[in-house]
Amino acid sequence: MPKIYLDNMEYQLTINKTRNRGISLKFYYPNEIIANANYRLTNDFIINQIFQNKDKIIKKFLKLIEQANKLKFEYLLSDQKIWLFGKLYEIIFSKDYKEIFIEESKIYIPVNLKTNKKYLTTIRQENIKYLQDMFNEILFRKFNNQFEVNLDFKNYRSRWGVCFHHLQKIILNTRLIHLPPNLIEVVIIHEIIHLIVPNHSRKFYLELYKYLPNYRHNKQQLNHYHMLLDKRY
Repeated sequence: MPKIYLDNMEYQLTINKTRNRGISLKFYYPNEIIANANYRLTNDFIINQIFQNKDKIIKKFLKLIEQANKLKFEYLLSDQKIWLFGKLYEIIFSKDYKEIFIEESKIYIPVNLKTNKKYLTTIRQENIKYLQDMFNEILFRKFNNQFEVNLDFKNYRSRWGVCFHHLQKIILNTRLIHLPPNLIEVVIIHEIIHLIVPNHSRKFYLELYKYLPNYRHNKQQLNHYHMLLDKRY
């Protein structure tokens, strides 16, 4: 993986050639840049574009570092801690437990689930029922069950949820279980509103603010947890 330096800071750069137009940059804590660029563009051109936007990129990484510190991200990657419904738990891997067990601020996990972070998949799958019940409760309480929704769950790495308006289908990210319940509700309401307005037009936000008058603040809170969508977690 080649390295580039922006203001004497070292970054790992990966360039993927695609048929998409232009250049799309993704940033991963602590210092990884992935450039998805049209196959006609040369590597020198892509790198030059990165240098031209170095101030924005450095600012982006400073923000990632700030988020990582708040989320204790290094502890998450090293299997020492886990966020569950907005609360941070200490992970203890044990041979004495055959099932995942939570006690106060600690979560006991069978040691065989440590490999390849299998415990994350297990915990997310085990809490799908919670997300499903929460969705149904919000659909009843906020929307009087006016929609027949085909609800599904997937492990996304870029979004908390998605709505397929024409299919009346909503897919929620299983990673939602790491968020505080009030922010899970924000995501659910956001996707349900897409059953009314499929895009992010002014009409969509007018409808959304009827149900979430503090959405601007909610969105800022949600952004603090964006790193939990990281491909390594």
